[in-house]
This record gives sequence, C-alpha cells and structure tokens, in this order.
Amino acid sequence: MVTIVKKDGSFEIFQPDKIKAAIQKSANRVMVSLTENDFSSFLNFITDKLKEEATIDISNMHLLVENALDQVNPAVAKSYRDYRNYTQRSLIYGELNSELYKKFFLNKEERTAMKEGYIYIHGRSARLDTINCCLWDMSAVLNGSFEMGNIWYNEPKTLDVAFDVISDITMSAAAIQYDGFTIPEVDSVLALYAEKSYQKYKQEYIEITGNLNPDQKAENYAYHKIYHDFEQGFQSWEYRFNTVESSQGDYPFIAVSFGIDTSIWSQMATQVILKVREGGQGKTRYKKPVLFPKLTFLYDEILHGKGQPMEHLFNLSIDCSSKAMYPDFLSLTGEGYIPSIYKKYGKVVSLMGCRVSLAPWYEKGGMKPVDKNDIPVFTGRFNMGAISLHLPMILAKSRQENKDFYEVLSYYLELIRNLHKKLMIS
Repeated sequence: MVTIVKKDGSFEIFQPDKIKAAIQKSANRVMVSLTENDFSSFLNFITDKLKEEATIDISNMHLLVENALDQVNPAVAKSYRDYRNYTQRSLIYGELNSELYKKFFLNKEERTAMKEGYIYIHGRSARLDTINCCLWDMSAVLNGSFEMGNIWYNEPKTLDVAFDVISDITMSAAAIQYDGFTIPEVDSVLALYAEKSYQKYKQEYIEITGNLNPDQKAENYAYHKIYHDFEQGFQSWEYRFNTVESSQGDYPFIAVSFGIDTSIWSQMATQVILKVREGGQGKTRYKKPVLFPKLTFLYDEILHGKGQPMEHLFNLSIDCSSKAMYPDFLSLTGEGYIPSIYKKYGKVVSLMGCRVSLAPWYEKGGMKPVDKNDIPVFTGRFNMGAISLHLPMILAKSRQENKDFYEVLSYYLELIRNLHKKLMIS
C-alpha cells in the first residue's frame, strides 16, 4: 500500500480508480477511447514502479502517470500534461493579478483593513478585468438572433436546439466572468421552445399517420416527445456543466431558478429537472447527483401550498432535495425583502451563485423609484465584486478602542463603498 504526500503535506492512500478517472477525462478531451487492456497496461506500469515505494509525493506521482501514459497512448499523455500545465498557469496568473490588485489599486488604509482581516475582498485576481455573479437575461439573448464569437446564431425553433444553444451561451458567458452565473426562471425560458416543438411534433404525427385531423393520439405523441426532449436536455446540461472547465481552469458556478410558471410546459420543465437531478449521473447502480447547475425552487404558498394546483411540484422538490441536496428553496411567501418585491411587483429576485440577492434598480429612477409605477429590474444585471465584513472583529475593535460599534462599522462600510466606486471609474 503506497501513500501519496499531497502539496499541503497531508497523506492519501494511492487509489488506482481516481487516476483511472483522471486519464479517462484526458482521453475524452482528445476523443480517444481507451480499452480495458490500455488501462491494465497503464496500471501495471504504475504499480511496477511503485512496488518498492512506501510513499511518493504528488509531483512525482504526476510524472509517473505521464510516463505511463506515454507508453500506452502519447496523445492522451499530452492531453493530461497540457491540462496540468494549463491549471498551473491559471493559478500563477491568478496569484499575480491578486498581488497587482493589492499593490496598485488599494491605498494604504484599504490594504491595512484587508491585511488585518476586517474586510475580505473576493475575486481579487479578476476584479479589475470582469464582473462576478450575474442574472443572465437568457430570453432577451435568444429572442430573434445574436452573434457569439465568429458565429451567427438564429433563434431556436425547437426545444432540443434551445437546450444546445443555451448551453453554448452559458459556457461562453460564464468563462469571461468569475463566480456565479444564474439563469433566472429557466422553466419560463424553455416553455416558449417547448410550445414550438409541440406544434412540430403534432405535424410530424400527421405526416407519419396521414391523419389530417390531429386527435388525442397526436397530442399524446407530441407530449411524450417533449418530455423526452426535456430529459435529454437537462441531462446534457448536467454532463456539460460538470465536465467542461472554464478559461480559469475551474467549473463555472452555474445556477437556475424555476417553479412558479403555471403553464403546462413550465410545469413539465420543473418536474423533469427535479427527476433528472434526483436520478443522478454515472453507471447503473453507481449513479450520484451532480453539482451544477445549482437548482433553486421558487416557492409560492398560493401555488404550492396544501391543496394548491402545483403542490405536486413542491412535493417532488422535497423528494429531490432529500436525495440530492438540491434544490435550494427561495420562499416568495411571508415577510422579508424578496417576498415583499414579489408581492408588490410580481418580480422574482433570483439568487446569484454567491447567494446574494440584488437590490432594486428601477426602470426610470435608478436606485429609487420616481413614482408608484416605476418597476424594478433584476434579470440582466450583475455584481462588480463582493466584499465581506468581519463583524466579530469589528465588535472587538469597537470595545478595544471604547467606541460605538456602529461608528466602527460605518467606517468600514464607507471604505467598502469607496472601493466599489473606484472600481466603477477605473
């Protein structure tokens, strides 16, 4: 039994299955299918080299894996090596950007507050280059047509194509920001394209059967085809969002919210996304739930409460959460900021990946409404960066300096406001 010494000094028992999974991903990236004989040859090479070793550090283990892959399949070895080098470059680049931010963007007062731990500036490595969490307006992008990269996309005409296009948009947009990427009320977004597919499948039934007067059988045919499209679409998202790394060398924190649209297709979308997540991904008998997209169920007691028309969807969400940890729940009922916005304007403040809920930005008045008809906008907005306060330390400082807690708190709040203002004009 060989022990691997990791970078942080901790120990881990050598597990062939973990290495096998890593090289499988490397093989997938270059579209190589490794056989069981290939894996056996690879593992035999590794175990032969390790048979006289009690411990090995992780860097040497990586070199050993690369040498073994060179013997089995040089293309997969290069894929494995390139990914390791890319990840290392990303980490180095991130650390460099973080240090440059601290040195050239922060003043002495701000650096001191951060160094002493009273504030924590998230995403320093990317803060000057891009945005963090956003609520992406997917409907607005899909409506009509749009250009992305060097390709012109037409608006999807069917549900299955909509899933593919949304996946492309999500991976592209999430790769040029940091932190969370949320598609709010995704069930409503998809419902439009489900209806288009419904009409297409009914026409398909007519062409297959020759029956020019579509009956219940045609509707059943179309209904089941759409259900299948939802299954395939959500499964494809789970595979892609959990296997394709962003330009920063990590997996984008993608989230979706859903649950309050009462249309037949939105209810089907809610039902299927929960069923897919609960079922998990992987080999039969070894399936497990994935992480992304993060699911948020929007709960409205009038819709989902006892005896209400969509209670069954809430019950499904509870079952899913008990097995897969997701969805999270966002209550639109009761007291508080989010329910008050929903009750007053019918607007949902979907949570960002960082669990932040945006403050209102009004169509006419900006930060404050100009009249009672001014409506807040949430979807299509983003954060410029998050900064945390260490409240226990601030309390301790106020006591140590014999000052009012809120006086010290206001000092750090104003410091943070100025940091955000500097970022906006930099």
